[in-house]
Amino acid sequence: MSLRSLAGLLACIVLSAPASGQDWAGLSVSSFGGMHAALANPAMLGTMRHRLQVGTLATNAQLSTNMLTYTGPSGLRNLFTPYMLTGNAYDYLRGSNLSEGLQSIFDGGRWQRIRSGDPKDFSATAELRGPFLAGTIGGLGVGMGYRLRGGLQLANVSASVADLFFSGTTGVDPLVLGAALRDSKFSASANAYHEFYGTVAFPALKLGRHYLGGGITLKYLAGIYSAGVINRGLSYKILGPDSLLTTEADISYQYVNNNLLADDPTAARGNGAGVDIGAIYEYRGLNDDDQPYGPGKGRHVLRAGLSVVDAGRISYDGQGIRAFDFKRRDSLNIWGSIDTLRVRGTASLDSVFNQVFGAANSRQSFNTGLPAMVNVFVDVRLFKFIYLTAKTSQSLIAIDRGGLRAFSGLTLMPRLETRLFEVAIPMGIGLGYSYFQPGFFARISGFFVGSDNLSTLFGVGNRAGMSFYAGGFVPIRR
Repeated sequence: MSLRSLAGLLACIVLSAPASGQDWAGLSVSSFGGMHAALANPAMLGTMRHRLQVGTLATNAQLSTNMLTYTGPSGLRNLFTPYMLTGNAYDYLRGSNLSEGLQSIFDGGRWQRIRSGDPKDFSATAELRGPFLAGTIGGLGVGMGYRLRGGLQLANVSASVADLFFSGTTGVDPLVLGAALRDSKFSASANAYHEFYGTVAFPALKLGRHYLGGGITLKYLAGIYSAGVINRGLSYKILGPDSLLTTEADISYQYVNNNLLADDPTAARGNGAGVDIGAIYEYRGLNDDDQPYGPGKGRHVLRAGLSVVDAGRISYDGQGIRAFDFKRRDSLNIWGSIDTLRVRGTASLDSVFNQVFGAANSRQSFNTGLPAMVNVFVDVRLFKFIYLTAKTSQSLIAIDRGGLRAFSGLTLMPRLETRLFEVAIPMGIGLGYSYFQPGFFARISGFFVGSDNLSTLFGVGNRAGMSFYAGGFVPIRR
């Protein structure tokens, strides 16, 4: 396989898989997590229990939504069949056929709409980590590596807008006809980008059994693809099965033309930068001489961490980059042939948006944010190898901004940790503190597999949720 073919394959995985959780909860708090733990809190690199880690490849896939519920054939293979590398959404995106891509994913035989009045969220993200190199030098931890990240997300979409997306005006509830409808802020976006990073972790205080350390990760970002709709204010009336009155609209639409993706699926079309910062406190155990263990030398009694990750942005500009601001009041539109599920490519949406909302201005540049969030965890050793972790994550990205978003959540996780193997059972309340998400994590030496969300398999609630991650690294002992 050529380098170009391999790069194309990786892009397929990112853009078409039912994709990735950014957390990897079991690995993110492990003393042996190394670089993977540092991606959630860079200060963790200074306390890892290996002298050196040589990272190979690791990947994950995540799907979380309260918009759809999975009703298709049981079994993991059947669940992920629509996201394989042929006949899928990525193929249709490259062919500028967004409609067929969406329908290939949300096949009616596999998915059923959740009809409720709650705001709708949808997140399908994917990530490829590696290669990387991480190690400790004295009290310092240093690392560098590569990630490929991407996803398709909708945030805070109202039930009425979701109905318009799936059915147009023909499927509207008769009770809604003529009623004044107003939507809260919402966004819908697809993004993919390369990430090259370097991390340094350092001690800030050593006092007996007390240790305080910090860490920072700097990132160079190369944007591959971005498309998004951002609503800051939308009021409308559905007058009939074929007419819509927009009483107020303040909407932005931005995209990288699909033709660029078809020409070269991995080329950089945007540039940006990002940063992670973190701090770790440890109350350390005592060795056989009743002296506190050094960094990474032995088990901690208590560990607490605070970090802000993925602060930054990517800027797109140039040929094939378009952005529009739509503002309109009291505009009557005959829906006619407009069908949200029969649009060929991002560029063809220009005329649809202009017809319905009217374009105030256009430009050839836009910015997207990273999935910035705050992570806080407390890890307590209960017995010799048994720990209990409480972890919370809070998204920092406003709904009315473009780019990937992280969802807030809370996790309680018992785990067994030794140098050779590790097992954890994360129990989370995710998707904005709304839904129970059971998971698992297992590691043997440098190889690991896990999930932050198995709620679909366990039939937890009327929703779809699934995530998996797996990978490996070569550990070198201290």
